[in-house]
Amino acid sequence: NVEAWARRERYRALSTLARHVGSHYVVTAHHADDQLETLLMRMLRGASVKGLAGIAWRRRLAGGAGQRACILVRPMLCVDRSDVRKYLSDLGQTWRHDHTNTDPTRWRARLRRDVLPVLYDLRPGAGARAVALADHLCHVASWLESQVCDAVKQEVTQAGDAIVITRAAARKLPRAVVAGVLRHALLQAGAGADDIGQRTLGSIMRAASDRRGG
Repeated sequence: NVEAWARRERYRALSTLARHVGSHYVVTAHHADDQLETLLMRMLRGASVKGLAGIAWRRRLAGGAGQRACILVRPMLCVDRSDVRKYLSDLGQTWRHDHTNTDPTRWRARLRRDVLPVLYDLRPGAGARAVALADHLCHVASWLESQVCDAVKQEVTQAGDAIVITRAAARKLPRAVVAGVLRHALLQAGAGADDIGQRTLGSIMRAASDRRGG
């Protein structure tokens, strides 16, 4: 969609600018409310553990051919929007408002307007709790990825154009690991990452774990 395309181009432009001025880092002002909104959106979309790890504190920004990568860092994830606004107000500094943030036809804007105030009313530290949860799930996702890599090495073989995973092996592995192995195989076979959702993986996992053959 347009927003995803714009975000990708924005990071590409920031990475280019950073290299131009000799900086190794790009810093953005994502905060705890952004993390809470992201977790809610991904939960509603049925994301996996990796998706629920949310916005990363830091990640690499790919460079162009022959160019070094920059590091994107988000040091403000630990504070919520109200804290940021109060800090700017105390400094007498204004901030720029993006009109799309109040467009209720967009998921994130609707959550921000209608859902986050309720969550903060129920639990004032909702943003901080979302950040803590995302950090925890980031570690879980990293551990799970290591289990998937081990399973791929041990249980997945290539036979011509076929990627083979035996049903006996699939039955022994935890369901989350099987899903990761299948995702790896489908990506290797050329499937698009956005086409490999739980609906697709779920039917394959059920077929792999039943005892009907075929």
